[in-house]
Order: sequence, then C-alpha cells, then structure tokens
Amino acid sequence: MVGGRRPVFLTFAMVIAAATLAQSGCVTDSGSTGPDPAPGSYDRLALVNDVATRVIAPAYAQAATQAAALVTAVTKWKSSVSGADALTTETLGDARQAWLDTMSRWQVIEVVQMGPAAPPGADPAGAGGRDEIYSWPTVNPCRVDQEVAANEFESTDFIEQSLVNVYGLDALEYLLFNDSMANTCPESANLNVTGEWDALGQATIANRRAGYAVVVAEDIESRARELNAFWADNAGNLTGNGSTSVYGDVDAAVNALFRALFYVESVVQDEKLAIPAGIVATCPQETCPELVESPWSGVPGAHVRTNLETVFEVMFGGGHDFEAALKELDAAELAGQLRESLAMAVSAASETPVDYSAALRDDPDALDSLHASVKTFNDLLRGEMVVRMMLQIPSEAAGDTD
Repeated sequence: MVGGRRPVFLTFAMVIAAATLAQSGCVTDSGSTGPDPAPGSYDRLALVNDVATRVIAPAYAQAATQAAALVTAVTKWKSSVSGADALTTETLGDARQAWLDTMSRWQVIEVVQMGPAAPPGADPAGAGGRDEIYSWPTVNPCRVDQEVAANEFESTDFIEQSLVNVYGLDALEYLLFNDSMANTCPESANLNVTGEWDALGQATIANRRAGYAVVVAEDIESRARELNAFWADNAGNLTGNGSTSVYGDVDAAVNALFRALFYVESVVQDEKLAIPAGIVATCPQETCPELVESPWSGVPGAHVRTNLETVFEVMFGGGHDFEAALKELDAAELAGQLRESLAMAVSAASETPVDYSAALRDDPDALDSLHASVKTFNDLLRGEMVVRMMLQIPSEAAGDTD
C-alpha cells in the first residue's frame, strides 16, 4: 500500500473528458454503453423544472446578494486598515462574517453545477464559471503572497491575466483569515531569498492584503451577478414544451442535473473527506489535515453539511423531485433507502466537528463514519437509481470505486 491508512481505492478523476454527455445508452460503472433504454415513465420535464426553480435559481439569487454584501464589508475593512492593526479591527470581523455568509450560499451551488458554472464539455451550457468564483482544491496561498509582494492586483487586467488560484473565494479566505504577517512560500522562493517580503514591513503587507481583498471581492460579486442573471432568465426555459433552449431536450437537462449531483461523490466523498482522512493514497500519511477545505477559516464541516442538506432538498424537498419520480417508477423502496442513507449522512455531518483539521489531529478516525455514510448514499445513487431512472453516470465518474 502506498500511503493512506486503509486499502487504496481509485479516486474520482477530476478532468472532464467529454464535450457533452452521451445521448444514447446508459453508461455503466465500467464505462461501457448498452442499448438505448425505453424512456422512463416519470415526468422528466416536471423534475428539471422543480429543481431549477425551487433550488438552483434561488441559490444564485442569494449568492449574488451575499456577494454584494461581501464587497461592502471588505471595502469597509480596507478603509479602516491603518498599518499592522488590520488584524484587530472590528471591520475585519464583519468582512470575515460576510465571507462565511457568501461561502455558505456558494456551497449550495456547488452541488447543482448546471449551466455556465459547470465545466466546459461536462454540461451543454458549461463555461467553467464555478472555478472563476471558487477553485478549491486548486489553491495556492504562496501565489497570493507573491501577488501581494508584486502589488499589481489593481491593474485593470489582473484577473483576466491570472490563474484561478490567485482570486476567488478561496484566495479571499486566505487574505481575510490568515492572522500571520509571514508568507506561506518556501524559503527558496524568490520573495524570501531576496528579502523582498521582509522589506515590505507589516503595515504595507496589511494594507496590500486589504486592497487585494477588495479587488477579489468585486470580481466575485460581478461573476455571481452574471450567473444569477443567467438563471433568472433561463430557469423556466430549461423545461419548455418537451425541449429546452439551453439543453436541447429534457433528457439532456435531467442527465446534466444528475451529473451535478455526482459532486457528492467526486468532491465531498473523495476530496473533502477521503483525502484529508487518509482513506486514499493521495494522502501519503496517516491523515492529511492540511488538505482540508477552508483551512484558514476552519469551517470545512459547515460546507459538507450544506452540500448534503442541499442534495436532500433537491431529491426530497419538492412536489416533483427525485423521490416523486422514483415513486412514479414503482421504486418507493429505493426512494426510502436513498432518503434514509442521505439523512444519516446529514446527521453524521452535524455530529462531526466543524474544524476537520483540528479533529483529525486529535483523532485520525474523526471523518471515517461520515465518509462511510456518504459512500452508502453514493453507492445507491450510482447503482439502482441509475437503472430505475435510466440516467447516465458521468463519463468521468464511470470507473470510480472509492
């Protein structure tokens, strides 16, 4: 075994391989396709319309509102910064809370990535908008420090010319919640070898971080507003008269929604839980608490709970949800199993400490029960539910066995 605490399993492939979801056949766990199934006898039109109008569109509206409040709070923090006391101002606490509120709304969107937020090629309307606002686990605090030192973040093309790991909610978390005036780069990094960082002084570092934070927050708000406008205009159009303006047909829209729900396997189960808990070989040690989501704010557990609660709302919270569809297919027993397993996962998330890093340092098995409960739900999702509802497992997830 190479690393990890338990037998090594294959992790979810994060690279999106297909330009669009296959429109014929049901993709099996081996990636093969079978003959075209007969159309399911549930109301696919009503299902997509229900989730789009009840969950997705409101989530983007709320995220846009919170992002605007985030800009206001971060701008006030910048205005109040005077030297190194940036870490003790009351406005910093307000800015941090605004970030937490915005991230809470964004974690809802994380599990329903349809439309422009989805990766290009994974969704007919995918444009990669998610990574532009929140690129975790693609993060690099050292790169953020290097941009602070370079002091070029106020140039008009800074965001356009930069990689996603120096802006977005993840970079803003580091700027707001990092209490140290030191940088996170290795000693061999140029800003340390040349003494550039130390020469800045604490007052300059504090002021630049605050100014950088405003630039990032404004970009987040702008992108959130654009995504909200798309869903405000198109949520109803996704389900019009048996065909859709965005997806071409209802089957494509339903499978795009199902692909989005695989976030619970590919990211929640694998990235947020299995890797930091040392369940897979990606973590070469007993555990890897440094690889948790949101390490600076210390709230990765809140994100996982929001993710799971959102999936519960998608599947069981409406009149034409997945539960209703399964009952139309005479699969009420499966619907009950899915509900029970997901409820257990939500309960486990509620009982697990919010700060995963601290929890893993105290107890290497801290995330094991939660991971197991999430996996139980995902096994049902990719198993019998696919067969009953004649859905397509995303091509990038077809071989995942973790």
